[in-house]
Amino acid sequence: MTSLVIQTAFLGDVVLTTPLLAALAERHGPLDVVTTPAAAPLLETLPAVRRVRRYDKRGTERGLTGFFTLAQALRAERYETAYLPHRSLRSALLACLARVPRRVGFHDGWPSLYTEVKRRPAAGSPTGPPSSGCCAKGASAGSRSSRSHRDRSGAASAGRTTPSWPHDSPLESRSS
Repeated sequence: MTSLVIQTAFLGDVVLTTPLLAALAERHGPLDVVTTPAAAPLLETLPAVRRVRRYDKRGTERGLTGFFTLAQALRAERYETAYLPHRSLRSALLACLARVPRRVGFHDGWPSLYTEVKRRPAAGSPTGPPSSGCCAKGASAGSRSSRSHRDRSGAASAGRTTPSWPHDSPLESRSS
């Protein structure tokens, strides 16, 4: 069965997700991706992507009706796994409502909605953010990766947190 990646963040975040898509596709074959209409043309050109599902969360599909319609369409696809690289409540809920049995996300997202929780790679690691440049300092993407292992309430993460990252894909483990 096909895996699903839900990445409805900004275009730059979608671009940064492309190595993950390539690594997952190398292991499991091409994947389906839910993304914004702005990012869809970029992803449609990638060999790692089987099908792109545009989700216009700020336009024609905004609100609960659009959200539940998408969840129902994804449920009909019967995905085995959903990868959630963006720490978005909407994306995590979407995977749950689509009844995807395996939901993989980062510890600083919504761990109670995931079946597997992964830590973000350390800065400078092969799969982590760069150790120098704009993302390593300041309040951008690099600062997210340096957060402690705590959930949004400040409590320690659930016992499902994986202690380390594989070298090829942060949301996929070698044992899978």
